[in-house]
Amino acid sequence: VRLTLARRGPAVAGSEAALRETAQVLADALDLARPDPAPGDEFDPTVVLLPMEAPAEDFKPWLLRRLQLLRRDARRIRAAAQRTLDSAAAR
Repeated sequence: VRLTLARRGPAVAGSEAALRETAQVLADALDLARPDPAPGDEFDPTVVLLPMEAPAEDFKPWLLRRLQLLRRDARRIRAAAQRTLDSAAAR
């Protein structure tokens, strides 16, 4: 995502709110010292579909898709880490 922003800055203008939201979700999900965050936006199964527009035509849908995948991945990583910690504590 950082590389995309560096290379395509103007092409993703207007995505600042989505970037801030994703950064907050990542920070909350990956910090196990914080309480488990609310599930937030549920993963949209249509995100596995690629945007209709080619990235050269409109890159914003591609960026938004990637951000949604990042939020989902962060929640999965947190859940896996928490299960591991819970399992270790139960021993």
